[in-house]
Amino acid sequence: MTTEKAFEYIANSMFEIHSENIFSYIKALELRLDELERTNKKSYLRQKEVFNEFGIGHTTLKHWVAKGLEEIWIENRVYYDRKDIERYMNEHRV
Repeated sequence: MTTEKAFEYIANSMFEIHSENIFSYIKALELRLDELERTNKKSYLRQKEVFNEFGIGHTTLKHWVAKGLEEIWIENRVYYDRKDIERYMNEHRV
């Protein structure tokens, strides 16, 4: 067996032995990244941000406002509190 073949055999064996641990660590990292992404999001969103993040359109958002979702007006701009949107979605099972 050549040195190259021996190295390839050892590398493959090591991968097989440790692949479960590697995949487990990767999954844990993905979950942690998701958690960090959720906690680092902006609290107040403009309409376009609401559309993009929650996958809804203008008509749906206006319907939610008509049913009680609070709009926050600052000068001539409207914002929505992320927590209010999430609460509304949970209460209305959207």
